Amino acid sequence: MKNMTVTDIEDKKPHLTIQCEDAIHVLPVSTLYDVIKGKLKFTDIDRHEDLIKPILKEYLDSLGW
Repeated sequence: MKNMTVTDIEDKKPHLTIQCEDAIHVLPVSTLYDVIKGKLKFTDIDRHEDLIKPILKEYLDSLGW
């Protein structure tokens, strides 16, 4: 079994739950807004490499592509 980190997500709401290839990640909506506003680079988010594919897939799926 891989190492697991369980974090209390109560203070991270609202959040997105993102199913990645090897784990489930929780990303606060406020973090994404910080990226949009230029306050934070997406590459500064922990495990950003794992998050980008499912985020983009969900977005394209929502467009019907």
